[in-house]
Amino acid sequence: MSRKFMAGGIVKSTKSLFSQLILGLVLIVGAQGCTSLNNIYYWADTYLAWQIDDFFDLTNEQEAFVDKGLDRFFLTYKYQEIPKYIEFLQDAKSRSNRQLTEADLVWFWDSLRQFNENIANLLAEDVSLFLASLEQNQIPYLQSKLNESNQDWKEEREKRLERTVEERLERRYERIEEWVGPLSKNQKDQIVEMYPMTGDEDDFRYTRRLSSQQRFLNIIESVNERQALRTRLLDWYLKPEQYYSKAYQTYTESRNQRSVKLILMLDKTATKQQRQFFQDKLDEYIEELQRIISS
Repeated sequence: MSRKFMAGGIVKSTKSLFSQLILGLVLIVGAQGCTSLNNIYYWADTYLAWQIDDFFDLTNEQEAFVDKGLDRFFLTYKYQEIPKYIEFLQDAKSRSNRQLTEADLVWFWDSLRQFNENIANLLAEDVSLFLASLEQNQIPYLQSKLNESNQDWKEEREKRLERTVEERLERRYERIEEWVGPLSKNQKDQIVEMYPMTGDEDDFRYTRRLSSQQRFLNIIESVNERQALRTRLLDWYLKPEQYYSKAYQTYTESRNQRSVKLILMLDKTATKQQRQFFQDKLDEYIEELQRIISS
């Protein structure tokens, strides 16, 4: 690849590794602060190649395959998918001029799911070919990297739990304020009621993380035929709810209900300034995506 890269950190789980290739959501909602979408897009292929090598210890032949596959993917992605994101953001901006309804939120989440599915299908062929090429020693290597990332995750969780409730709430406020600007006291009070500061969410996520990793390992160890591998990977990635435990399903339903309640509350209580802040943020992303296409 022609792009240069300096990176830090590692992918946190096997599903995150596959998810790193599903960049539709990243390019819409993943950029924060001063990091531009253009920068994310510009470095994405090299970053992904570096991450894949870190987890699989690629052979020279595999490295060349990954580089060519990512270059091919990003060329298609640029002209086929990014225009859909621009249209989506323009529609979201138009909807934000009025009070939102639950139907708007259904449209929003359905759109994101479709973007995710589009990218998964674009990558599925190359991902399955790559995984079918793994040598026997690369799977134990992957397992060791997953164990390392799981330990890192647990250490980060402990750090989060050491923070005071006030500190964790402030971080939550900051994430929301990146999209709507300063929150009022009333809005903050309602957020506190919706999101109790417990460690239960982390426990659910960690259990789910481990089961998803093991399922991925089982797939790549037991399926050798490329088309069957492609089918199994897409099923694992796009339909995770089929593997949810009853407890985790209850948790996700509760989390989704809270998200809907939060968005509708923020929309209902939004000041003129907050609504304008949100629309300006969307305009920034629209302009950056347009620059990506024209570059």
